[in-house]
Amino acid sequence: MVSLPKYLQVSLVNDSINPTWFVVMALSLIVLSGCDFTPTFSELDETQGAEKSGENACGGLGILCDVAGVAGQSGDQGLGGPALQAFLSSPVDIAKAPLTLSQTGELLIVDQGNHAVRKLNRDGTLFPLIGSGIAGDENNGAGQQLSLHKPSDVIIGYDGHYYLTDWYNSKIKVINSISLEIMDVYGTDIGFGGDGGPASEAQLNMPSSVVFDPDGLLYITDQVNQRIRRIDETQTISTFAGGVQGLVDGDRNDAAFQFPSGQAPALGGKASINTHDWVIYIADTENHCIRRINFFTNRVTTIVGTGEPGYSGDGGNARSAQLNKPTDVIFREDHHIYIADSGNNVIRKVDPFGNISTLVGTGDPGFSPDSTSATEAMLHNPQGLYYDEINHILYIADTDNHQIKRVEDL
Repeated sequence: MVSLPKYLQVSLVNDSINPTWFVVMALSLIVLSGCDFTPTFSELDETQGAEKSGENACGGLGILCDVAGVAGQSGDQGLGGPALQAFLSSPVDIAKAPLTLSQTGELLIVDQGNHAVRKLNRDGTLFPLIGSGIAGDENNGAGQQLSLHKPSDVIIGYDGHYYLTDWYNSKIKVINSISLEIMDVYGTDIGFGGDGGPASEAQLNMPSSVVFDPDGLLYITDQVNQRIRRIDETQTISTFAGGVQGLVDGDRNDAAFQFPSGQAPALGGKASINTHDWVIYIADTENHCIRRINFFTNRVTTIVGTGEPGYSGDGGNARSAQLNKPTDVIFREDHHIYIADSGNNVIRKVDPFGNISTLVGTGDPGFSPDSTSATEAMLHNPQGLYYDEINHILYIADTDNHQIKRVEDL
């Protein structure tokens, strides 16, 4: 449906409208209905072609390409220069800034080992964005003056600001995307508490992931507390699902998850939302499966994996397949999902009919040259995913190779 622009609106009770004017306006709306005034990536490429010269020319359907980092090299050198020559340290997540007049689709990289978020510009250069690079919990200042401790996830909210899981500080930090100053902090210190009260006064225990539902409510994987928490429009926090360790489907209040816990746990439990069907997908890492929470039925269902670790099932039904410590799951708008099957060093794909396949990786840990076929390339403990719906590109945080990679997949 096309809405009439305000400057063209006239009162319906005005009976003196010139018929010719009406015809002209109607024809204008027909033309406008087919127009999209949001700049596309190709339009930006034409106007910024010189700036894109630093990008990797690697590409093609099913070809794995390097985006940032040097395989096997951990560090923080090279910032301000080409991303392909810069060092990362255990990157675990990727997001993309929205395409607006002030932002042109930069990639955000959660550089966990460097306690920072990096920005990859469209010209292929990598810059510091958030975090001093020294582990800490300094909330004063902006951008590189802030300190983080092993951040694990970043998303861009409906308000355009960054929502960052400061994993080892057990906090969610809301950061102004323009000033890079902290606007809000959810969580006080490590523990569990605060349900029914302000999120800013609650306790979290290593929150690993955040997602928004279509109404703008925030959902947190409270990893060590084995639950999904929700922050509503009044900033009140509550437990949405789970609370004890186990593998229990059914009503969300009775369901059980098994995310990594104990001394120095691994990252796990990342989530993604299907805004069409009001469903959250969760990588239930220690249960070696993917779970789904349906908002309408309030039920938790296991949709991928048997609950036993392994690497099997390609070509068959995903429910009968085996995963090994999946860390992340991403929903695609056409109802495919991607899984960072971390323990198997592969990326799995489930189609809308429930069939599973391996998209990237051989199952063996390692790294492969740029431009290797995705099914013949090796990954090493991939822990983060992001799918670019416009360009059909899947970005992969190849964590133990200290790289970001991409593959085109339709």
